[in-house]
Amino acid sequence: MYRSPSSTNENNDDINNLISEICNQGVSNNFIIGDFNYQIDWSIHDLTINDNSTQIFYEVTPKIF
Repeated sequence: MYRSPSSTNENNDDINNLISEICNQGVSNNFIIGDFNYQIDWSIHDLTINDNSTQIFYEVTPKIF
């Protein structure tokens, strides 16, 4: 999966919804890989660039793991 750094809000929403749909299908193991181009340091849970799309992605992803 690839998200362009200049992605639209609509595309960002579509990606977040797709990830949520995949993970809510009741399958015990999912493997999602991609270049999402968000500036997040997952080791310390820090949003380097705290814009709305990064914040939403950051909030969606922990819910599915």
